[in-house]
Amino acid sequence: MDTDVVAPIEILSEDNCWALLSMSSLGRLAVSVADEPSIYPVNFLVVDQCLLFRTSPGTKLAELTVNHKVAFEADGLTADEAWSVVVKGTARVLDQQSDIDAAADLALSSVIPTDRYVYVEVTPHEVTGRRFEVGQRANAAAPRERPPMSKTSLGVLGRTQLEAARSASSGRASRTVYGGHEHSLRQTVIALVGGEELREHESPGEATLHVLAGQIELRAGDVIWDGAPGDLLTIPDARHSLAAKKDSVVLLTVAK
Repeated sequence: MDTDVVAPIEILSEDNCWALLSMSSLGRLAVSVADEPSIYPVNFLVVDQCLLFRTSPGTKLAELTVNHKVAFEADGLTADEAWSVVVKGTARVLDQQSDIDAAADLALSSVIPTDRYVYVEVTPHEVTGRRFEVGQRANAAAPRERPPMSKTSLGVLGRTQLEAARSASSGRASRTVYGGHEHSLRQTVIALVGGEELREHESPGEATLHVLAGQIELRAGDVIWDGAPGDLLTIPDARHSLAAKKDSVVLLTVAK
């Protein structure tokens, strides 16, 4: 009998995959030329459910020119869970000046600084993702019990995440403070530097947004809600975006 305990794995919906990608800034681009694979780290942005990154003339660009079919992977890790999202699609170099100008206006950095940039867009044809537990809880054979009472300082955590966001090229950082595969509730602290935003994405379901610091703008279509410290906003059941008018920290609560 196989007595191995398999860690619970949650298969993510495409909307959840895009939401995680929107909160990330570093991933890995995989290309293959003449049956030889190559993988490169790249900073990226999600723009209209496409991936955008910039590179300099060289091996990576040459391989993209030979084979436009690519795979892209981004992941995240916290104390009790990990996630991974894979995008398979077609890459194209932006050659229209209007597209290049629009890309240049975005806050997009590069792993290796250079004065010569080429913008590349990846149009997906398949997006998949998984989330799973790590650590002792993932390997526990006994039924899980409700964890003992614990205490977390959202003020301290918010300041820590805001410092991380200021150092990140994406201008954002996040950390799950409660939740996991076995929980019906997930709470995540999200920090955004002023002027940054989480671009329009699908609703995660029943969810609220508690503003801990700063000033934010939640937009769904033509409807806009402003949020200040202490405000609790209900996430609309529609595509929406979140923008920080100044350095801000929010607590996102989602019920699965």
